[in-house]
Amino acid sequence: MTVRPARPDDAEELTRLREVMLRAIGEDPDADGGSWRAECVRRVAVGLEDSIVAVVAERPTGGLAACAAATVYAMLPGPRNPTGLTAYLYSVVTDEDARRLGLARRCVVGVMEELAARGVNRVELHASDEGAPLYRDLGFTNPEWQAMTWRAGSDPLG
Repeated sequence: MTVRPARPDDAEELTRLREVMLRAIGEDPDADGGSWRAECVRRVAVGLEDSIVAVVAERPTGGLAACAAATVYAMLPGPRNPTGLTAYLYSVVTDEDARRLGLARRCVVGVMEELAARGVNRVELHASDEGAPLYRDLGFTNPEWQAMTWRAGSDPLG
């Protein structure tokens, strides 16, 4: 399988693979009636022209078998990140019939190489138990701080 940078015309297949990933982590991609899909396709197509870096494994017969994506954003610079450029790695997924061929690794490495070329000094991610060994192998470590999440709709005043 050919591993290459994603193109805007891959947006529908990247969205399909995202659905595969969501199912694998126990989320129901149809919980909202599936309305997120059209917005995902749109954002991927637009983002690949700017802030999204994605690498895909293309099947010889057409379609994609695996992908990895990251969004680059600017934080304030600091001593550990002098450019302030940070990326969040996500949607690392391989179709079930193409697993254990090293495709996810090749896609992640491709994304990491492109991020480094863009001057990104920090990459963050949330790893599943299944994916954690891959990320450790690639040099990711657990941070000293604890990640927290706020979601719209929660009462900030408690």
